[in-house]
Amino acid sequence: MFCKNCGKEMADGTQFCPSCGQATAQSVSTSNGTVKLVVHRKKSFYGCAVGTKIHVDGQLAATIKSDGTATFDLTPGTHEVIFDMWSANEKTNIDLPADCSAVYVEIGLKMGLITNKIKVISIRNEK
Repeated sequence: MFCKNCGKEMADGTQFCPSCGQATAQSVSTSNGTVKLVVHRKKSFYGCAVGTKIHVDGQLAATIKSDGTATFDLTPGTHEVIFDMWSANEKTNIDLPADCSAVYVEIGLKMGLITNKIKVISIRNEK
């Protein structure tokens, strides 16, 4: 199967394009509408070349680097989102209310003595 947004080939049953993060037809319910989940990784010199993998509801959805953004069209409700880096990961549940058009999540790196960790800086809803 191929992504309708960027044209990259992906495995059958994939919910999100691993290249651009666009949701596939299998992950979107048209009867309930959708809410955009926009994830932005804050620009940082440290760890700028290392990608952050974003897993939504147990599936790899996208990989973003420093100052990168990924957008997903999801059904309203609570979704488990995992931000994964080589050294650590951050797991959070994000609520996508049906009365919102988008939910914006900003993530960044928390510098440790030995490893970097992902942290959620802010989550905001847009009506």
